[in-house]
This record gives sequence, C-alpha cells and structure tokens, in this order.
Amino acid sequence: MWNMLLTFEETVETARRLLELEFQYAEAMCHREKKLLPATIGYTEWGDLCAPLPRLKWLPQLVKEGTRHQLFYEAVVPNLRRMFNEAQKTIPMSKGGFLWEPQREFGADPDSPEELLTLHFRNKFAPDSPFDHRDELEKGLLEIVEECESGHPGIKRVQCAGWLNNLPAFLSLFPAEWNEERTLCFPMEGSIGWWGSFIDRRGHFHEGRAEKFLRLGGFTCPGIHCRCTLAALKAHLKQA
Repeated sequence: MWNMLLTFEETVETARRLLELEFQYAEAMCHREKKLLPATIGYTEWGDLCAPLPRLKWLPQLVKEGTRHQLFYEAVVPNLRRMFNEAQKTIPMSKGGFLWEPQREFGADPDSPEELLTLHFRNKFAPDSPFDHRDELEKGLLEIVEECESGHPGIKRVQCAGWLNNLPAFLSLFPAEWNEERTLCFPMEGSIGWWGSFIDRRGHFHEGRAEKFLRLGGFTCPGIHCRCTLAALKAHLKQA
C-alpha cells in the first residue's frame, strides 16, 4: 500500500477494505479452529493499527459492524497518517525500493547475539511492477550488501520475510540458497508480510486475489521467511 503514487485518501480506502477482509478471515477462523475472536484477531493487523489504544477498548468496538467503522476512523487512520508521512520520506531514499536494518533472525532465540541484514520492500516504481525494473532492483540490493559490509562487518547473513517470497520474479533476485532456506512464518502474525498480496502494484485493494482468497478459504501467497549468506547474495548479484 505504501508507494509514492497514492494520495492519503486513497491509502485510507485501501486500508479500510483490506482490514475488512482481514476481519472476515478472523471470523472464519473462529469456526474453523474452534477459537474465540480475541484469539484469531491476532492473525490480522487490527491490533497494531489500533495501537496505542488498549486491547480492552478496541476489541469490543471491533466486533460490532457499526462501531468497527468508527474505530477505523478514530484509531487506525491517525496511525495511517503517521505511516504515510514516513513512507513519503523513506521510499525515495530506498535502494530500488529496498530498505534494510540489522535485526535478529525472525523466530530465533531472543538472546541470540547474531544480527542479520534484514530487508524490507516498497514498490518505488508504482504504477509499474517493480519486476519491470530488474536492473534497478539488482543495483539497489548490491548497494545494500556493500553498505552493510562497510558499516556492519559482523553481519554474515541476510533475511526477508513476506508474501513476495512466493513469486519467482522476486526469488530470482537471490541465490538458490535463499529458496532452500525457506520456512513458513509460523505462528501467523498480523502483518503486511501476510496481507500485502491483497494490494496491487498501484497500491489499491486487489479485488481478484481477495475474491479467490474468500472462495478458497486460505492464502495462495502466505508469509515466507527466506535467508542466505551475504557472500552468496553478493556473488549472485555480481553475476547478474
């Protein structure tokens, strides 16, 4: 949803429709997993986007359709404004849409001292598909690798988690080791890494994927965690 093309009002509409889809999924999972909504709502982004409102306040409002609409505009939209403003600053500074930070391996022991080069991605090229700009993607990744080597010489591995790791065009940016070291992001957490596939390259709600999702009752592009060594990624990019 975050790109330089959408207005804030369009971003709000995309988020509204996406969160409604997420709520429908949480309701369906209540029946499928025989859990209560407070458990399955954790599969959605509602909790993060309602912060810092206490859970005991936003959850009762969420379960009622009338108050859910009010909750969205009173609690979620201010957070969207902050995120929108931040994206307007960070996307132009990205390397072909890639952003990075040192971070521990997802799902690893929190006391583990190892940090990995952790990638995040935004479509810097909207309304184009980013994969129509492969040279810039490869160049950006290589710049990040070299930047990390210079500033964080202790980092030896790179990771990225999200739905993009289901796409051959994205996977081809990385060495074979990347796909061999893939794991499902489990347990599922509400994040754009799971829900981002329902946003198209322009930043709008993806009608076709949402319809298929509701019809099949599950994700065709789940959150996938991939990693490889920094050396393998650099060698792969140098050969491209």
